[in-house]
Amino acid sequence: MIVRGKVLNFDENKVYVVTENNEFIILKRNENTPKKNEIYSSEIYQESKTTINRIVKFLFVLICIASIITSYALYTYYSPKLTVVCKMNVVVTLKINYKNKIIGVEGINSKGKKVIADLKLKHKLINDGLISLFDKCIKLNYLNDKFIKSNKKIILYISNNYDNYNLDLSAFKKYANKLNYTVLINNNGSGEI
Repeated sequence: MIVRGKVLNFDENKVYVVTENNEFIILKRNENTPKKNEIYSSEIYQESKTTINRIVKFLFVLICIASIITSYALYTYYSPKLTVVCKMNVVVTLKINYKNKIIGVEGINSKGKKVIADLKLKHKLINDGLISLFDKCIKLNYLNDKFIKSNKKIILYISNNYDNYNLDLSAFKKYANKLNYTVLINNNGSGEI
């Protein structure tokens, strides 16, 4: 179908025109050289199907690669690297990922369930999460002067650490020691216990 219109612009194989009905249309460039603001007639330009197919295939491959990368990132983030069992007059299990962030929390005994009930520990760094847990235990009076005088200790068992991943708990230990609590750490059977 041949269409006529006033030339607005043109390039190698396209001519941009406005028709008598004020429609903007792209025409296929033919042997006639277009000139701006003059009337030009030709067939309507259509992208070749191979170009469209290439774009669709490229986008499909790009989406697949992005999906694989996102899936891998989520899998590694939410896969526990090790488990920390905290015994501080309550028993709580924390699952830790490769970024030292807490990805799972479980209260083992009734006191532990009560402590973590309204405590937001997920996605916190392990030291920050342990300090929050410690402060909540003090607030609920599970850790008090009686605990210190009876010579009890806060014990952290690090288990499932098959790669001997180095978990630095020094910030929590320093914080607890400042308040006169003793912290012992057992890393897969080795450590202070």
